[in-house]
Amino acid sequence: MPQTTETAISTAGIKSLSIPMHPVSSVEVAELTKIVENAHRYLQIAFAEELYLYCKSNSISFSELRESLNTKWNVEF
Repeated sequence: MPQTTETAISTAGIKSLSIPMHPVSSVEVAELTKIVENAHRYLQIAFAEELYLYCKSNSISFSELRESLNTKWNVEF
């Protein structure tokens, strides 16, 4: 592990929090990873909100839909 990565881990206290670390080759890859992760999360939230509005306008129980969706292995709602 590069010296700068070790310094960042110890400075940020990451080891004490047991946060998994995936070293990458550049700061650009690290920053783009954060951007993609955040964009993915925002899309999930927007999709959930759209489903909620759809359910509300069509008298469908969103809670029941969410409960049903969360039984699927590839969906976390």
